[in-house]
Order: sequence, then C-alpha cells, then structure tokens
Amino acid sequence: MTNTSGGGTSSEMKATHLTTESVRRLAAGELPADEIIASLEHLGTCDACARLGAAAAEPDMFALRDEFESADVPQRPRWIYPLAAAIAIAALLLFVVMTVNRQHPAPMKTPPVVHAPPTQTAPPVIVHVRDPEWQQLVARAVESGELPFPRDLDALRGAHDVVRGENGEDERVAPAGIVVEDARPLFTWPARNDATYLVSVFDGERAIAHSESLSVPRWRPARELPRGRMLTWQVEVPRREMTEVIPAPPAPPAMFRITSERDHRELARAKGGDEDDLLLAVLYARSGLRDEARDALRRAAAKGDPAARPLLERNFPNTAKKTR
Repeated sequence: MTNTSGGGTSSEMKATHLTTESVRRLAAGELPADEIIASLEHLGTCDACARLGAAAAEPDMFALRDEFESADVPQRPRWIYPLAAAIAIAALLLFVVMTVNRQHPAPMKTPPVVHAPPTQTAPPVIVHVRDPEWQQLVARAVESGELPFPRDLDALRGAHDVVRGENGEDERVAPAGIVVEDARPLFTWPARNDATYLVSVFDGERAIAHSESLSVPRWRPARELPRGRMLTWQVEVPRREMTEVIPAPPAPPAMFRITSERDHRELARAKGGDEDDLLLAVLYARSGLRDEARDALRRAAAKGDPAARPLLERNFPNTAKKTR
C-alpha cells in the first residue's frame, strides 16, 4: 500500500490497494504492528480491499486474487463502504484470533505441585523417643542448646531461699524460689532453741493451709496444695515478748509453685516408660524443675549421651565444671 503522506512503499502492497499476500499475512498475524494499523485503516475506506478482507474468512481466501490483480475496480455507492468495511474487519479479526489460537494454543494448566512436608528425622540421641511432641521438644533443646524453662521462673526467685538467723548466719528455707513436683511438699526452716512453730501457706492474700503447733522445723501438709499457682508461706515462732516470723521482713516472703496438672501427668508418663534421662531433663525444665533437670542431665552425660554435656555446660555452667 502506497503511503500518500510521502513514506516508503511496501513491497507487499500493490498501488493503492492491499495485495492478497498482505491480507494473508494480516490474517496470519505476521505483519508488524504499524502495518496492521495501516491495513485496518485502509480496509475501512476501501470497498475493494474490504471485500478482499471479507474473503479472507472463507476457506478459499484467494478467490478474488484475479479481480484485484486486474485493472480498475468498479466504483460502488459510498454507503456500501462502511458496511463492507465493518463486515470485513469483523471477519478478519475473528480469523486472526482463530489462527493465532491454532498456532499458539493456550498452555495446559499444570496442576499445583503439592510438596510433602520434610520428614523430621530425630537426632540419633533421641531416636528412641516415641512421642512426636517429645521428639520435637528434645530436638529443639539439642539444636538451640537451651532448656525450655518457663519465662516466669525468675519471678519466683524474688524470694531468697535463705534467711538471717539469730547468730547472724544465713539459714535456708525450702521450698523457696523454685517449682516443686510434689503437691504435698516438705517445708523446712531454721530451728530455734526451745521453740514451737506454726506454718501458714497463702494463695495470694488467702490462707489455704495451716499446720498444728510443731516442735520440729519441718512440716508436710495433710492435703494436696493447688497446682500451677504461685504460693507463699511463712513460719511463726511464738515468743514471750514477741512472735518471730520466718522469713522476717524486710526479706521477701518465701514463694514457690507446684507443677501444673499437665506437666505432672507428662512427667509420670515419661518415668513410666523406658526412662530417658535427656528427655526427662527437658520435661523437668519445661515444668520449671531446675534441680531435677540438672540431675537428669548429669546422669545422661555420665551414660555417654553426646547431647547432654553441651546442654549441661550451657544451662548449668557451674555444675558442669564440677563434674568434669
């Protein structure tokens, strides 16, 4: 098609009309973008080429080749042009879309790939631990080097486990600043000469247990105390002049907690099977039982468990040095 604005002439266009080759390439989607636009514009103004475009949608798209290769194309009424052009463009566009779809079929949808979760392989040192939750718990401790102690364990340590005695020496009270497993723990405190003792246990501001008058510095409650609660306790020592309180202000009260019901059951289950000291150390730690966790790690290290020594050194450095 000749560019009347002074541009170059395409070798595939004849005079002022589209050639059959141009129409074929247009229908096949082989023309550059600028020639496609120019060809479609020409189809909208040229009756002869519009007829050729319409023929492109038929099986024999070259049926009108001779007519357009011949001399002049007869003139038609002007109102035919828009109608012919519209029909030709619609047919041509449909033909192009169908051709492109045949040449470039839509890619088949690939079903999503479902990746199986990675197989969790327990470290060799805990391969005999059967419970999946226990496996993960021990594996995390071994990998991180940290035992899973409760975050609020330090709050219990606000209570010192020693008090200043009559002679100025430090004296121990227990339980204080720790978690215990027994719901009927043994309470001990420093002895006083020719004294009697009265023990009281509190849940917040409420007294939940009292001892009878005692002549020895130890006492175990007759009934179980509530589990999972932060409890405080004190000892009253009646005197002629006054009543001594152990621990005495300004020292903080002795605080402790009994393991929760869930932790208590888990520990009982672990002890009831093939007892594994490394597993017990981790379960003790999760329950807040520091001393028990340390002792279990010691036993595991003594048996040659390779994971026990690093955990002992990381979590109980002073103890680890003594056991080298």
